[in-house]
Formats: sequence, C-alpha cells, structure tokens
Amino acid sequence: MSKTRYPLVLLLILLMAGCADMQPFEYQAVDEIPPGSGLFSGDDGEFVIFRR
Repeated sequence: MSKTRYPLVLLLILLMAGCADMQPFEYQAVDEIPPGSGLFSGDDGEFVIFRR
C-alpha cells in the first residue's frame, strides 16, 4: 500500500469501530409532549394546584 492509503484505512477502521455499538431508541418529535411527570406535574403527569 502507498503512504496515503494507510491513514485512509485507519480512518475507515476507526469509523466502523465507533458505530459498532448502536442501539435503537424511541423517537420523540419535538412538538410532542413526552409521557411521564414533568417539571410542575406530579407522578400522574397532570398539573395539581392543591391536594385534599
């Protein structure tokens, strides 16, 4: 191999090794509200002003 191919092969190997442990994820659109509790909501996911 020539001197210019060694860095290219090394770069290709590193790129392939970097993508080896990919895992699927749940896509959440930006304009959708995610499920679960929020900053001002309780465990039920709803805003509560007072409790009895």
